Amino acid sequence: MTLSFHPGAAKRLSDLGEKLAADISHLKASPQARGEEVFTPDVVVNHTISAKTIQNICFNETNAAGEEVVRTFIAGNREVSVEGTLLCEFHALCDRILKDKSFGMAVSHGNVTKAVHSWLEARLASAQVATLPDFLVAELGKRLAEWEVWVPLPNLCIQSTIPVSKGHLRSVTREVFEGWKARIPRPPERKKDAKRFGQAFENRRDALQGYAAGVFSVIADDDRAGDIAVELTQGAIAALRVFHAACLEPNAVCATDVKYAATRPDYTVISFSAQSVVLRSLALAGATPPWTLSDSRIKWIRQNGLDGICAVFEDEKPTEFKREYIDALLLYSRAPLWPDLSDRLLYLLVPLESLFLKSQSEPIQQNVAERLALFIGSDLATRKKIIRAVRTVYEQRSAFVHHAHRVSDVASLRTFMLYAWMAMVSLPGVLTRWGSREEFLTSLDDKKLS
Repeated sequence: MTLSFHPGAAKRLSDLGEKLAADISHLKASPQARGEEVFTPDVVVNHTISAKTIQNICFNETNAAGEEVVRTFIAGNREVSVEGTLLCEFHALCDRILKDKSFGMAVSHGNVTKAVHSWLEARLASAQVATLPDFLVAELGKRLAEWEVWVPLPNLCIQSTIPVSKGHLRSVTREVFEGWKARIPRPPERKKDAKRFGQAFENRRDALQGYAAGVFSVIADDDRAGDIAVELTQGAIAALRVFHAACLEPNAVCATDVKYAATRPDYTVISFSAQSVVLRSLALAGATPPWTLSDSRIKWIRQNGLDGICAVFEDEKPTEFKREYIDALLLYSRAPLWPDLSDRLLYLLVPLESLFLKSQSEPIQQNVAERLALFIGSDLATRKKIIRAVRTVYEQRSAFVHHAHRVSDVASLRTFMLYAWMAMVSLPGVLTRWGSREEFLTSLDDKKLS
């Protein structure tokens, strides 16, 4: 992969860069100090930073929301602070670069920001600098490489490799782990660093060995490669998680996700008494056993829908209906991660509403119930059961949203979860038959009169 700009886009980008550099050059030097009180937490210091490294650090300020509000540039022999409208122009320029397909797919936002910052400082110091597009292509192009990225998945153990969209889910066996360690570069001049890095790997053995990981080949810079692999792993594990028992059983919980702590964080308790100290780390929903998939189970999952779902993710030019299904599936697959049934119910209903409603003005409960029944119900009696199940869970949803009543009718929720699962697994089979969600829903409505 090579980075490049369309000639017209390069000209526009060059002009924007020159204008921004000119505007920054007219700023006055920054004040030496802002006079604010500084608080330094008493944290453990593991490393120190050399004076040479400090010279290359970009100093900025952020607000309470983490948004950058001040960025400092070295303009020749002056230090200037960029903020307000000018800072917005700087970030808009970086965002514009990432909208270019070759850059957005291969370069991280952080590296683009650093490169634009470096070009501006070089341009402020001298006119004899390459244009911004040429500078970006040269500097960011150096960072591109082909990466084999492994994204560990907690609480998932698989007997054999599972093919997924654009990659695989593989087991981190003892042989794989030892292979990782063998690939650590060991230049003589950095012997201590290599040893330290190897020890860091070894310290993670308990958390990684024996569990699964998403494995993807990516051509990008080091930061973007990881981001891309995480995105692909999230899609792959979302497809697989549809077949976890927690999609059918309210009392079960799935603990397999790239960012699992966001939905069920662990917490630590340190207790002291006169004679003892107790340190405990607890999961809010209790201990969750690993999700273990044998070869026979993997075969069943693939034959009963996983391969079809992965094929939707694999499509490089998906229809609008396929994109809507992917968005809905990513939401639906988060339902089994939530131990609280009220939270889970919302993650079950929202994706179904996004797929079975034509517009926001339609009556929600009636149309979701009837269309879901027509889609997965094989006979009149089954369709009536589906409609009753949907109405029951909507009553529970209303009690939670409007009156803060937690879900208590577990049996009704279990019945509804089966119907929701059937719909999400069956939909890939009709995505190519209908060009849009509107056509699909119209076909279901026509069944009422047939």
